Amino acid sequence: MQFVLLLYVSESVGGKKLPSGTLRCFLHSPHVVMYTELAISGDIAQLLQIDNFDNAFARVDQLYKDTCLLTAYDLIDNFCECIITNMSYISKCSSIPNLPTNVAVAIASLTYAASRCGELSLLHLIRNLFRDRYGREFDITNVELFAGNYVDLQLRINLSIYSVPEDEKLMLLNEIAQDCIFPLEV
Repeated sequence: MQFVLLLYVSESVGGKKLPSGTLRCFLHSPHVVMYTELAISGDIAQLLQIDNFDNAFARVDQLYKDTCLLTAYDLIDNFCECIITNMSYISKCSSIPNLPTNVAVAIASLTYAASRCGELSLLHLIRNLFRDRYGREFDITNVELFAGNYVDLQLRINLSIYSVPEDEKLMLLNEIAQDCIFPLEV
């Protein structure tokens, strides 16, 4: 699956001159193969039909993590749109508290995401620009989630999934089984 992140920049940010026009980065993760929810659900349903519960359980773990990651990518896309829409305002304001809340949240969330999504290399450039503009303390506060950070809660949750609770896995397995008209007996 290929992810495309477009950032339109017409002026300098943080005193750094950026290329005029469109700055594009085509991002893809060759080491992470993401199936669509429908396709992986179908795989899980087939595993359940042949009573291969262990493999289905492992797959549902990956489905949950991939769904969270895709949700995070959607949020990142929305934050980029917010930055694009408010670029002239951002270029005039060098203090985060003076920005509208949604813009401050977008900047902080992209900064945070850059530290968690190595596959989205353009975010590192964005993070560096905002660190230059708003300071190292702002950067650290948001990356480390210190008190006073502006990072979006949903983004934090979706980028912090390391293990899936067993009850979540069972619930997903049961939903998939019910969609295929054979409820699980747990």
